[in-house]
Amino acid sequence: MSNEKLVELVQKGIDVSDNMQLLYELNKKFIYKIAKKLIMFSDIEDLMQEAYFGLYEAVNRFDSSQGTTFLTYAAFWIKQVLRRYIENNGRMVRIPVNELHRVSQYQKLVNDCLLMYGEKPPKEFMCYKLRISEKALENLERIVHAYNNIQSLDEPCGEEDGSKYELIPGDSNVEDEVVERCMREEPDLWDIIEEYLPNDEFEVVCMRYHGKLSLEEVGKHLGVSRERVRQLESKGVRHLRNPRTIRAISNRYDREEFICRHLPSYDSPISQMGITRRKNADKRREQLLSEKYGV
Repeated sequence: MSNEKLVELVQKGIDVSDNMQLLYELNKKFIYKIAKKLIMFSDIEDLMQEAYFGLYEAVNRFDSSQGTTFLTYAAFWIKQVLRRYIENNGRMVRIPVNELHRVSQYQKLVNDCLLMYGEKPPKEFMCYKLRISEKALENLERIVHAYNNIQSLDEPCGEEDGSKYELIPGDSNVEDEVVERCMREEPDLWDIIEEYLPNDEFEVVCMRYHGKLSLEEVGKHLGVSRERVRQLESKGVRHLRNPRTIRAISNRYDREEFICRHLPSYDSPISQMGITRRKNADKRREQLLSEKYGV
């Protein structure tokens, strides 16, 4: 069965799905020749699938009375559909088709002027040739600059092996993670804090920082108002920040050593509740790292 006969059956609505599949199979080699020219922009299987839609569009628009063979007419629509598919999906950042056409015109005009005159054309000349205003030209130049300066996050950074993706800061808070780990893995710290706080203040601070409860939840548990919980928490933290309390806790609990042993990758000192770093912390840290990693 000829292409024109299959097209006629599809246009009449007779077994549309089967006849379209048969038409596609009959002309698969012809469609592949068109699609393989664009294989550098997309996968060949995706291009062949998109070409099917172009073939269907050609079937709906074909008019045998014009004296044109179907394949000649279908080639135009297949190319159109594939070009539109690549423009919409073949780039890292999608640019609207109308803007992409202007970008192509802009780059061609600039390249022609550079070859002929050795310099970039003035803005007035660009606006005249592209038939756009100066404001539209400025917007077009921003699009061209962004379009030509897209970089991958996997691109190597400097002379080292790391990539730019590794330089993006994470969402986690290093200080909070260290403090939470200290509180979880060293329960005796709370026993020391309990000695320096009244019972009500210790209960509130413990529930707030160790139990991760909200002001309202702590208030319900203790049978007091939310404002009272806030006051007790503020007083408890103020007591722990007292220099005398800090010295006493620091002497009994060597927190810097704990951080060095458990989190040796953190270089910056971390303070919580005013606990200061000991004078010989740097020397101890180097010694601990040397013992654990042999550095």
